[in-house]
Amino acid sequence: MNKTTTLQANNQIIILTTLNNSIKKRILLVDDDDDEPDITLTFKIALHSTGLFGVYAFNEPLQALANFKSGFYHLVLTDIKMPKMNGYEFRQKDKRN
Repeated sequence: MNKTTTLQANNQIIILTTLNNSIKKRILLVDDDDDEPDITLTFKIALHSTGLFGVYAFNEPLQALANFKSGFYHLVLTDIKMPKMNGYEFRQKDKRN
């Protein structure tokens, strides 16, 4: 069964159609939005709209680590340059969880 979701972002209406309700892959997306506003939202919408991914997005690396679940995500995408913790540091710390 297809599911349609309507979102509003940046004064635009975005309509997402999910092909089925079963989410096959989970993606963790971490980007500090200080350098590019709304980039996390854009990636989340684009990946989720395929109907193939569940996207868990965080704009704060420390918050992402606090919510990290070992073995839960199939893919982790991080920004490399973030003010509080770079992407390499994030990956080292999430591997400890």
